[in-house]
Amino acid sequence: MPAADFWNRWRHEGVVLARSFWRWWSGELVALVPEALRRKLAALRKRLVLMIEGDTAALAYEVAGNCEIIGPVDLSAEDPTQAAALLGPRKARVGHAVAARLRLDPAAALHIPMSLPLAALGNLGQVVEFEFERFSPFKRDAVYFRYRVVTRDTEEARLDVELTIVPRDVVDDLRWRAEQNGLRITGIDVAGEPLPLPTGAANGTRPPVAQRLVPIAVRVASGLAVLAAIGVIVVPFIQNSTEISELTDEVARARQEADASAKLQGAIDGEIHDQSFVIDRKKSRLTVTELLASLTHILPDDVWLTELQIDGDGVQISGFAASATAVLGLIDQSPILSNATFRSSVTQDAPLNRERFDISAQLRAKPQL
Repeated sequence: MPAADFWNRWRHEGVVLARSFWRWWSGELVALVPEALRRKLAALRKRLVLMIEGDTAALAYEVAGNCEIIGPVDLSAEDPTQAAALLGPRKARVGHAVAARLRLDPAAALHIPMSLPLAALGNLGQVVEFEFERFSPFKRDAVYFRYRVVTRDTEEARLDVELTIVPRDVVDDLRWRAEQNGLRITGIDVAGEPLPLPTGAANGTRPPVAQRLVPIAVRVASGLAVLAAIGVIVVPFIQNSTEISELTDEVARARQEADASAKLQGAIDGEIHDQSFVIDRKKSRLTVTELLASLTHILPDDVWLTELQIDGDGVQISGFAASATAVLGLIDQSPILSNATFRSSVTQDAPLNRERFDISAQLRAKPQL
């Protein structure tokens, strides 16, 4: 077994062992807590969920994995007071949206298996994004989905992944209907597991945080400036020393708040700049999926890759081939790789009748469109 595969497997098994120990140890600690106190703590952890089953919807409290139904919700009513009326005045106020998670019927999700090379494990999210439409009958932008590793076969160098897919229009319509009936959806669950949503999706079409803070900061700064101007005009007309002192203090506090607002604006501008820098940086660099696609295109079918590592602009490729020298030449002629060299001597694998190679190369700059 190659050293890299050995350490990766050892690290994975170590993490699994640590998690098992923590579950056992935390379970033992919980068992020492009195039953009455455990029930009170469990009641504090309850959360509100909107359960969807077929064409029906119901509001429920979830406590320790069990759901207590509060009452049915008519999603076609478009009544903003419906959720608050179900919960009562002690739990919610009429006119204020109630926070809840949306729990979808498992039958609304599609489960699709994916088979990927084991080398994709290090960048699994990007590989799943790249290969999504090859396995799914839907377009990537038309669904919400999550993935999980089912099995990993080190001998066959294969990785089995399961996709859970829900049509985007179904989820968006349910979220919109829930919001029209007094609910604010904070997350989505499918078959007991959370469904990741894109940034900004949890609250419909709300703009990014930075965009929402900019007008607020401008209004705060404008208001503080008006207060300061009023103070400057009024102070000369006030003769009472006590009132002058109090107004001077108010102006000083207004200036401090204006400075704080200016700092907030600067932080917002910096966040926007950082986001643009990350996006530009990502566009200027080749993605893992582009590298995998290029290697798949240039390498013949009898070449097996067992390891692919990317460190900055450096790439390390290991595997088996009938001729390691031919593989070196193909990689060096690739439009996205250069300076291909052997990192170690080529060895012959007698059972496979193949040469084992370990090659390093440099990523070329991504061409500007």
